[in-house]
Amino acid sequence: MRKIIITLLIGVFFVAGCGGKDIEQTDQTEDVSHDTEVSSVVKSNHLNYRFIIPENSSIWPIGIHVPEGYAVNTDSFDSNGALSVNKDSSYARFQFSLVNFKGHSDAILYFDRVIKDDTMASSDFILETFDGPIFTPFPGEEDITHSEATFASAMYTRTENEDIEVTGEIWIYWFDVRESERNKAASMGFVLMSESTTTDWEDNKYNLDMIRKSIFFLPSKTEVDAKMERAELDPKTYSKTRFAKEEIELKELQMRKGIMPAPSWKTILNKKVPCYSDKDDSYYLVDYIDTPSGLLPHPTIDGMTVDPNLPDKLFFYLEDEH
Repeated sequence: MRKIIITLLIGVFFVAGCGGKDIEQTDQTEDVSHDTEVSSVVKSNHLNYRFIIPENSSIWPIGIHVPEGYAVNTDSFDSNGALSVNKDSSYARFQFSLVNFKGHSDAILYFDRVIKDDTMASSDFILETFDGPIFTPFPGEEDITHSEATFASAMYTRTENEDIEVTGEIWIYWFDVRESERNKAASMGFVLMSESTTTDWEDNKYNLDMIRKSIFFLPSKTEVDAKMERAELDPKTYSKTRFAKEEIELKELQMRKGIMPAPSWKTILNKKVPCYSDKDDSYYLVDYIDTPSGLLPHPTIDGMTVDPNLPDKLFFYLEDEH
């Protein structure tokens, strides 16, 4: 099985979950992130988790932690892989977007030209950080395509509606392929933003960090089809589901030490694992422990009733539409 013999290509999107044994990080899994650990103490041993499945077969389904008092907006997720998680009671939001670029680019260039000089030109940027490039697998094609990865981040302030001051942080993870024979987008990036009214920034930052760090990518239908074709597997729905689950388990292995399948930012998932409960048909992120049964303690129900093996029904998006 791939999850046993793999030597880690790279380790949520948004990769992200953990259920495998510890494995060592190779040179090609170098983390381009400058994430720091959350300064606050984690307030519970579990986080509620939601999976968002797009109709667009080329977009990665995403799992994400949605804190109490926040709601997910997926209006543009099917068309361009963008979503936001907004606080109900006051202004605070997290935004995630996937950017495809037909030429060549990098995180620094995208930050300077598109973010700083265009879409957020009215903002004041501080604490700018840039890194890369490093040689790394390309998201969704970790087994065949490698790329140069670059990273950019910054804090910013801006004025909204003429009188509301907003504070935020932005992170850009960019992957660029130089091979001339490549027939897909040569460049792609993940853009993440957290922002809040400045007066509430410190109060909202903990939950915004938890949302950002919890992003977990399932394989897209297009990705699984392509990998099945290369592996010459039977293209039936059952085989697709099995193959997709193996891909997820591989990514879970890769995240055991906080390595994401690409983008490779550090996550809280080096200590937590996505689990499913058939008791209440819900998903959770819970503290990972090694148990003889493989089951983990349910956060709200007594007993070892949470299973880190994600159920087949989570992969219904792989079914043939015809």
